[in-house]
Amino acid sequence: MQVGDTGVFLIERLTLQGEGVARQEGLVLFVPGCLPGERVRVRITARKPRFARGELLAVEQPAPERVTPRCPVFGLCGGCQLQMLAYPDQLKLKRQAVQDALRRIGGVPDVPVAPVWAAPAPWRYRNRVQFHVDWPPEGEGPLRLGYFRQNTRELVEYDGCPLLPPSFAPVFAAVRRWLPVVDPGRELAVKHLVLKATGCGRQLMLILVVAKWQARLRSLTARLAGHLQAEVLGLVSVLINVNKKRTGEVLGPGYPFSAGRPALMEQGPGGIKLQLGPASFLQVNPEQTVNLYRLVAEACRLTGRETVVDAYCGVGGISLYLAGQAARVVGIEVVAAAVADARENARLNGITNAAFLAGRVETVLPAWLPANGPVDVVVLDPPRHGCQPAVL
Repeated sequence: MQVGDTGVFLIERLTLQGEGVARQEGLVLFVPGCLPGERVRVRITARKPRFARGELLAVEQPAPERVTPRCPVFGLCGGCQLQMLAYPDQLKLKRQAVQDALRRIGGVPDVPVAPVWAAPAPWRYRNRVQFHVDWPPEGEGPLRLGYFRQNTRELVEYDGCPLLPPSFAPVFAAVRRWLPVVDPGRELAVKHLVLKATGCGRQLMLILVVAKWQARLRSLTARLAGHLQAEVLGLVSVLINVNKKRTGEVLGPGYPFSAGRPALMEQGPGGIKLQLGPASFLQVNPEQTVNLYRLVAEACRLTGRETVVDAYCGVGGISLYLAGQAARVVGIEVVAAAVADARENARLNGITNAAFLAGRVETVLPAWLPANGPVDVVVLDPPRHGCQPAVL
């Protein structure tokens, strides 16, 4: 089959990215939005020697697990991939993904993998979102905000994402209204925005990402922040972030402007107070964070005598949660701003047996161990690319 051809295929399995997999005459075909056991009509959109990609035209024989997606732009927007699959079956898929990774990549076939712990509320849970900004040619339409369509740079605009809390939509509306008014010459050239919230959604932080910054723009930005904060109840922080890169991470290293509070204050699991600055990371689902921390503590089986290392500790949430059950906890984190937040969080909670070290785990841990070991328990919570071999 060639690009543009259509045909009916039987979907054999589903990837964690929400792509159905079919096979025909030795060719592997990937089609988003399909489920195992379904017969689907597909148009071929890309062809390589050993695999192809297709666009779903129609589901001719649906699987019993198929549900109607809640979001009207699902399949266009690249924000999520599994809404066509019933939530209990999503959990089974994620468990299978862990089993496959252990078996195929890790070479350890017999590790028991427990069922996935379901979220109390699988909708409206996210405390953070990244939107891209599209400036149409002058006079050809309003400012647009949204996600990129999957595998493209095409913007899909929709404020009603069912994964986001209702408090986010007024911020998007205010940015569309006031950014062109305050900055008609597009001097700020905002390219992304990042919106963060406390778990209850009562406090919001807006980060506007620009490619370059000049001090003369400070008064313009202050006016913009004033309009946004006057219009949106709970918008306690507005910041500028500078990221000169065109691809990769959305946030850059510099924050030359801020209005309002420099950080959000979150009530973490176990009543821990957590200060969250603009560069700090916390799990995006607050209710699942409670379950996560509790399960970590159960696995650690602390008696109050142990030394614990929390590698990739972020703002210190897990470190501080475990500190009351251990002799001492040492957190290690490469993001210096997160380490500063972690140290402040220890002070806010009156925790004196937790220390935080800034740097790469593969550098800091070997240097710290000779004079400070032994260590009884290590908690690993690495970023998406995983642990460096030297850490393991």
